[in-house]
Amino acid sequence: MKVLLQKPILLMAVLCLPLWFIYGNFILAAVTSILIGMLVGMIRTLHQVTEAKKASAKSATPASSETPNDEPN
Repeated sequence: MKVLLQKPILLMAVLCLPLWFIYGNFILAAVTSILIGMLVGMIRTLHQVTEAKKASAKSATPASSETPNDEPN
C-alpha cells in the first residue's frame, strides 16, 4: 500500500480497471482515477511539507537565545 501512495501513477493504473467495471465507461474511469491519484499525491506532499516544517521548527534555536546586536548605528 505504501508503494501506491509513493507512486500516484501506479495508483491511477490500479484504480482504472475496477472503476471501469463500476462505471461501465473507460473514459470516465480513467478521468476519475487520474483525479483520485492527483488528490492522493497532493495530500501526501502536503503531509511531507508539514512534517518538514515541524522538524525544522523543532531543531531551530529559539530567538531569545540569540545575542542582541548592540552596535551603534
